[in-house]
Amino acid sequence: MLGMHFPPMRNTGSRLMKSLLKQLELSEEEIQKLLLELDLDANPHVAIERRKHIRHAYEQQITVVLDDELSGPPSTITVHARNLGRQALGFLHAGAVTLETRCTIHLVRLDGQIEQVEGVSIRYREVHPHVYEAGIQFHQPIDIEDYIEAD
Repeated sequence: MLGMHFPPMRNTGSRLMKSLLKQLELSEEEIQKLLLELDLDANPHVAIERRKHIRHAYEQQITVVLDDELSGPPSTITVHARNLGRQALGFLHAGAVTLETRCTIHLVRLDGQIEQVEGVSIRYREVHPHVYEAGIQFHQPIDIEDYIEAD
């Protein structure tokens, strides 16, 4: 099983943390606890066993365009990315994402440029009341080095 690389502590003064506090309506302590529990949860889903690539910490506020043909026109949401792999992204959001929804993810590269990556939602789960963790699988693998600094 491939591991996940996460920093031991979050910068609670970061813009991302402040945004999480506001959108998810949780206290700073509750968010720290939730993120730590998610990081330490060794086997929340069988999907982890099927992962082909390591997930890396990727704490960015990003934009995702959801195109669920059954729900009408595409909608744009701001989400809080948690982790990123060559073929997938995990994020937290205050609303659920319908399975198999087409997505355009606006990933922030290390050089500050935004790159649009196409994918589809493959899972979501409620990790706290009104807080959802979603998984998006990319149609094509990305070059992880463009987004994550080498160890």
